[in-house]
Order: sequence, then structure tokens, then C-alpha cells
Amino acid sequence: MKILNKTISKKQVRGLAVKILETMFNLDQLIFDFSQAPYRYWGYEPNSYYRALRKLRINGLIKKKKIGRQSSYELTDKGRTLIHKPQMPKRRTDGLSTIITFDIPEAKSRERQIFRRYLIRHGFTLLQKSVLIGPNKLTDEVIELINELKIKEFITSFDGKVTYLMK
Repeated sequence: MKILNKTISKKQVRGLAVKILETMFNLDQLIFDFSQAPYRYWGYEPNSYYRALRKLRINGLIKKKKIGRQSSYELTDKGRTLIHKPQMPKRRTDGLSTIITFDIPEAKSRERQIFRRYLIRHGFTLLQKSVLIGPNKLTDEVIELINELKIKEFITSFDGKVTYLMK
């Protein structure tokens, strides 16, 4: 996901910051009042809590609103997108497998690496460096990632049945 011209993953937003985002997301409120700071219940020090809030604000994941002397925080669209529950892969029931091949140029090696890791994390297996096979259909999330990375013209997807020849 692109945020402020750089890619931020859930891995980069760790620990307390993830708890804050998930709490705001689960409450499904635009503004969440942090005056009764929940860090005590989570077992964190105030410094860590406010550092995490600042980092989330700098990355554009939350927005600070000051009303008088009290601060409230709003979950931005970027924060909502990052923390949304990932789409479950749709397992194929037709006996076919999804085969993805790609030939992404060296100039886009970072995008190639992101794409390959994403597929592996979501159930695909490497046959070669640029050929993966998996039991799942391509989800909208995969297609969105392809479009975001601007690598659509380098990727081909096939549906096929794998048969093993044994002698």
C-alpha cells in the first residue's frame, strides 16, 4: 500500500501502534478520544504510547484534532486501509491451479521482490524464481497490488491442472 510516496506494511507498524490502529478500527468511530489513555491496560509506558501516536500521525495513518485543551485522533483512510482485515484467498474448487509467471525488468526489482513475497505469503509456491503455482484464485487484493506496483504488463496468469507423470 502506498502511503506518502513510500510503501508501509503492517510489519513496519508494530506492537503498540498496531493495537492503537486496531482499536480505532474496531470501534468504527471517526474520532477516538485518547484522554483515557488505554496504554495502562495494555502494559505500556506513556512515553511509548505517545511515541506510537506520533509515528502514526507522521505516517498519515491518524489525524490529530485539538478541541480546546483536549486531543482526539481520527483514523485516516490510509490507516483504515492498512488495518483492514485481509481478504481470505478463495480456494479453487474446480480442480485447477493458478499459475503466475512474470518477467519484471531489473529496473523494477523492488516491485518484483514485493510481489513475489506477497504471493508466497498467500499460499503460492515457487516453481522457479518467476513462476509460482497456487491452489487459490486471484483475489481483488492481488490485482490491486499489481496495479499499485505498476507491473501489470509483465505478469501472466494461467489456470491449469497439474498432472504428475510417474514411471
